[in-house]
Amino acid sequence: MADLVGPIDAAVDAVTRLRGALHKSKHRQVRNSYERALIKATAQTWFKNHRPSLAALHADSSFKAADQAFASLLEWADQNTTRAKYRDLLQTTKAHLVGLRSSGVLVAPSVEPARPQFQLLISDPNMLGILDRRWTETLACQRVGADLAATVMLGGLLEALFLARINCLTSLAPVFTATTAPKDKAGKSKPLKEWGLKDYLDVAKELGWIRQAAKDVGQVLRDYRNYIHPEKELSHGVTIAAEDTAMFVNVFSSIAEQIIKSI
Repeated sequence: MADLVGPIDAAVDAVTRLRGALHKSKHRQVRNSYERALIKATAQTWFKNHRPSLAALHADSSFKAADQAFASLLEWADQNTTRAKYRDLLQTTKAHLVGLRSSGVLVAPSVEPARPQFQLLISDPNMLGILDRRWTETLACQRVGADLAATVMLGGLLEALFLARINCLTSLAPVFTATTAPKDKAGKSKPLKEWGLKDYLDVAKELGWIRQAAKDVGQVLRDYRNYIHPEKELSHGVTIAAEDTAMFVNVFSSIAEQIIKSI
């Protein structure tokens, strides 16, 4: 996993240097353009350089407190803020960063999930390349905290695996005659291009490709993938977090394994 302690140490050093620089002047307020520029540079370095490297700690209370402190530095730099106010803020900011450093040390090294054995299900090299690339992109999204993007990609990958499993059949009759296959108004099974993840999950369970538990948790992944629509996220008040993404990666891996073993 990315180094978490290094960026925090750099931020601690920057805060310490800024506090020392502001201590040199005896003026009550910070009005000097050089000092204001130094304050802004310290805060901007946090947001541009250090903060992006600490995605794994964004939920930590010390991170949130330090993040707000750097935002306050940017705001105060355009005001006639007193040195005492800066001194107190920088002292507490350093304390938050030191606490955050402990969290960074304690974060367990992440073990990247094993790549599903797509090649056991799919022989087309072009499709294999697409799935491999999307699996890699999914994990990349997870690493940088793009949790909604990772969840959406997992749903798409799962649909692709179900379709690949269907294509392994010598006859599609069992799929379209399944009682859970989606029907049109005339009662006929819909073509595969009109199926959604729910339909694939239902039919896969009926045909014995996946177990009931896999179907149930797969439906949760399906529901969360639908939060790609902003209005649904707003109305439900649900935000996908890193813990959710980690769970969905495991869910996908488990269902993928069952699909592949069903051949």
